[in-house]
Amino acid sequence: MHSGASVNLNSDCCLNEMVSEDGSWNLELLRVWFSNDVIQRIMVIPPPHPFEGLDKISCNVKRAKSGLVVDPSCLICDYELEDTLHIVRDYTAANDVWNKVIIGNAASRGVIRNKNGDRVFGYNRYLGKCSIFYVELWGILEGLKLCQR
Repeated sequence: MHSGASVNLNSDCCLNEMVSEDGSWNLELLRVWFSNDVIQRIMVIPPPHPFEGLDKISCNVKRAKSGLVVDPSCLICDYELEDTLHIVRDYTAANDVWNKVIIGNAASRGVIRNKNGDRVFGYNRYLGKCSIFYVELWGILEGLKLCQR
């Protein structure tokens, strides 16, 4: 999604689509979606470059499947499986980082789409101040409620 004078609003766009044609962050588009505080945090991250490939977190589960290690557990906290989800969400140090990065109020939202990609149901819930763990739990609860409809 490259934008010039007009901003193309696509609610399903990814952050890597918010890069201008010259390879820098598209500030015009970022201002539509994010507060100045969030934009400042994004600006310190180099924008994705199409020739650099996908960013991936190497974890022991992937290393074990590749035969690079035998034990797929986390070497730091002895959690049974060190996968990407454990690294970014479940690991205690990751929780500490997320709680410092995500400050202020939280919200949870989700959408259920049909096989054609059309929106069927959705929700948006303001949660106030809470941890990432509770945001995820609210997301699961609201998603299950939508599935029951």
